This record gives sequence, structure tokens and C-alpha cells, in this order.
Amino acid sequence: MKQYNGPRIVFNYLDCPDCKQRIKAPQCPQLDKEVKKQELFEQTVIKKCMERAKFEELHKHDRVCKNKDDRFFGKLQDYAMAKLSYYMCFKCQNPYFGGMKDCDAANQDYANFKKEELVCGKCAAVAVGGGEKTCKKHGTDFIEFKCKFCCSIA
Repeated sequence: MKQYNGPRIVFNYLDCPDCKQRIKAPQCPQLDKEVKKQELFEQTVIKKCMERAKFEELHKHDRVCKNKDDRFFGKLQDYAMAKLSYYMCFKCQNPYFGGMKDCDAANQDYANFKKEELVCGKCAAVAVGGGEKTCKKHGTDFIEFKCKFCCSIA
């Protein structure tokens, strides 16, 4: 199954291109198995995304809690999945937080991205052979580059 095209993990490939509903294929065991496998992966990313949303305090954003006319009102998960960018680490093959989607807009040369350059904080620490591999404050999932040296986010 062809997944997302580009570096950012998205799950619209699991939706029908015509009606935009989630693909269900119980009549085709091979496809059904693959869709279920991808939905499990999606749940892993959603879990990480919701943890990061709490860390970033996205639940306090006006779009989620104040503006009743906004499409994200009362939908923290949808807002977090739209706002936060996750990528697949080339080394450990685990999804990792790579920044806000708004920041990613400046880097839209997806045609020329190199998968080898997508490396999570944990693997980056191992690769440079220095600094911390975990942070008492941020753990391993939220570790930032600066955590590896002084725990002061730049």
C-alpha cells in the first residue's frame, strides 16, 4: 500500500479518494489486513501527537476551546494532528515529532527530501556520540537537541 507522499506522516491515503471515507475492505482479506495494520500505526502516531499536544498546551488554543465556529472547536485530536508534524526516523523506524506544521511550510521541497536525513532525537544523540540520550524533564519522546547538552530549549 502506497503511504504518504513526502516526509510528513499523514493518513489520508487510508481514505477513499472519491468519497473521503475510511477504506473498509472485509471482502478482500489482503487489503483489509493492510488497512488494519496502517490504522494501528495511525493510533501510535495519534498517541504520540496527543502527548505532544499536552506538552505544547494546544488544548488552551482558541481554535479548540473558545471559537465555537472553528472546525477544531472541541476537537483537540484533530487540531493536534493538523498542527503537529511527525516524521518516520530513518534509523529506528519510529515516528517522531519534527516541529509545527506551520514551520514546515518553509520547507516544501518534498520532491528532493532525503529519507536518510529524517532522524529522531534519540538516534541523533547516538549518532553524534555525545550528550544525553534521555532527558529527566522531557524523556525520550520529547527530547530536543538542546536537552542533550543543557536542557534549555533554544
